[in-house]
Amino acid sequence: MSQGMIWVLIWCFAWPAFSGVRRYFRHRQRMEEIRVTASVAPALPEPAHEAELKMLRDRVKVLERIVVDNRHSDALASDIEALR
Repeated sequence: MSQGMIWVLIWCFAWPAFSGVRRYFRHRQRMEEIRVTASVAPALPEPAHEAELKMLRDRVKVLERIVVDNRHSDALASDIEALR
């Protein structure tokens, strides 16, 4: 075997091994960044979001009432206008 052929064989085995190790460490780094981001993120909703959630819950209650009560068209129109 010539010396050039030996280097080709070394690179055929060394490069995939090197690439795999590099991918492993990059994956670990990304997972650690995700963990840090998740631990820094606020656990409780912000007050602005709480007000929006309350408003959306009220709208859902009205829509449930519309479906359950089987109202006439005039009552439906007034409830829909109340949502706006």
